[in-house]
Amino acid sequence: MLRPIVSGISQIDLPWTNAWLLARDGEAVLIDSGTRWDRNALVKSLEEACPAGFRLRSVLLTHAHCDHAGNAAFLARKYGAELICHPREEPFLSTRRTYVPGGIRAMSRSGFLFLAGEAVFPVERRQPDRLLVDGDSVETPIGRLVVLETHGHTPGHVSYYHESEGWLFSGDALINVIPWLRKTGLSLPLPVFTWDKQATVRSAQRIADLGPSALFSGHGRPLTEHAPESIREFMSRISHAGGPAGLSESRHK
Repeated sequence: MLRPIVSGISQIDLPWTNAWLLARDGEAVLIDSGTRWDRNALVKSLEEACPAGFRLRSVLLTHAHCDHAGNAAFLARKYGAELICHPREEPFLSTRRTYVPGGIRAMSRSGFLFLAGEAVFPVERRQPDRLLVDGDSVETPIGRLVVLETHGHTPGHVSYYHESEGWLFSGDALINVIPWLRKTGLSLPLPVFTWDKQATVRSAQRIADLGPSALFSGHGRPLTEHAPESIREFMSRISHAGGPAGLSESRHK
C-alpha cells in the first residue's frame, strides 16, 4: 500500500517491511526493496506514484536481509538504477554468503531462521554499483542524504539522514513497531536476527543523540510527532533495563 507522508516521501507498506519512495519531478530513489514476493506491489507503487517515463535513480539499502534486499537486483536491472549499500553488506549481495552464523551457532534458533529465510525469501545476487560509508552522501529527489553507520543489526547496517529537514531513514537500527505483538512503539530489532546486540544499542543511542525530527524506519509507522523526545525517552528506558537485555522491552505508544 502506497502512503504519501510528506512532500516527496511515500511509504510503501509491505507485508513484512517498509520501502520508502523519494520522488519528485519524474525522478525517484527507493530505500530498501522488500522481499522477492513483494515485487508486483513495488512496481505498482512506483508506477502509481511516479509519472510515465520516470527514472529510478538508485536503490539504497540499509542492509541486505531478505526483507530489505529482496528486489534490489531486479529493480536495478529493470529501471537501470544504481544499487548502493555499505561495503560490509556487499558480500551478502554479490556472493553466496548468508547471515547464518558460523560454527556451532549455525544450529541455533537464529541459524535456523536465517536458513529458512534464505529458502523462502531468496535474495538475487548482484554486485552493488556503489559502496558508501559513514559521512558519504547521495543525491535524491528530496535532497542530499548523508550515510550514518548504524551497525549492529547487521555488520554493515546504515541509516540515511536528510540533514536540512532532520528526517532519518533508520532501516532496522530503530523501528517503530514492537516485534511479534505488531503494536506501534519504538523498539530495537529482535535479538534473534541481530548480529551484535551491544553495537545495536550503541547505534540506537547515536540516533537518539542525533535527535531526528522524523523517523522513517524499516518496520512500523513513520514517527513524525515529538520524535526526538520519544527516541530519547525510549533509549533511557533501554539503559535502565540493562542495555541489550532490554532490546524488546519498549511499550511506547
